[in-house]
Amino acid sequence: MSGLSGADAKVYELIESMESAGIVAVPELCEAVKASTITFVGFSCTFGDDGERSIDIGRHGFFERKTRSRTENLLSKLRDLEKDVRFTVFIDDMEFRRVWGWSRSQESLTEECEFQIELAREESQIPGDWDVELWSRVESRIECIPKVCLNTELWHQINSGVACAPINYEMVLKWAAEPAQSRALDEIARMRQTYPRNRNVKLSELRASSVTGLAVYSHAGEVLEFLHPGAIFIHSADHRRDHMLGYRRTKPLPIIHPWR
Repeated sequence: MSGLSGADAKVYELIESMESAGIVAVPELCEAVKASTITFVGFSCTFGDDGERSIDIGRHGFFERKTRSRTENLLSKLRDLEKDVRFTVFIDDMEFRRVWGWSRSQESLTEECEFQIELAREESQIPGDWDVELWSRVESRIECIPKVCLNTELWHQINSGVACAPINYEMVLKWAAEPAQSRALDEIARMRQTYPRNRNVKLSELRASSVTGLAVYSHAGEVLEFLHPGAIFIHSADHRRDHMLGYRRTKPLPIIHPWR
């Protein structure tokens, strides 16, 4: 908290008082709260049935009643401290095919997610001052940015100076399967085995399927570094996944869990 004073110090104290799992990257959080507009971002969980028939967004993640209320409470208290705040919620419409293995076309899934967002707004499940974006739209923006406009240091670390390749999920998926990520995959598999649904699943099976999870989280972390470099991430999922967002970043991502 060094270097903070006045309203900025009060903002940090408020965030700390609501933290339920431990703030990640405190120095970066302190820098973020100094901004004239504090930017928060987060992913809202999606839900779909096993038959690939329906998607439900409005009753899960940040739109679930308790989580929505606590998030609104945080933002409201920050505004009471005369801070301008912005919150963007991402809906990962790519998750159904990438993680769950659905066979439906991406176009139809994206269209249904758009409809679900409209429905949630009509039913007042999404506060009017929240921005909601589909992750496919976000990824398309980063893929269109020329390499020279991106973080040069990060490009050299990840791609060893490869001449002209866009940052895309397929590239990150290949990276996640490389031997260099073996330790990370082991840790993720062990964490997943603690979930009740996975207790009877072999560690080797969980490890194999963890490649996708590592790729999804790591890619999200790097994309956020390019498009929202000063943002604070509100994590509504398992806090043990926090570190997965940071594998491909050059700077730590400040992460909070304001659920206390």
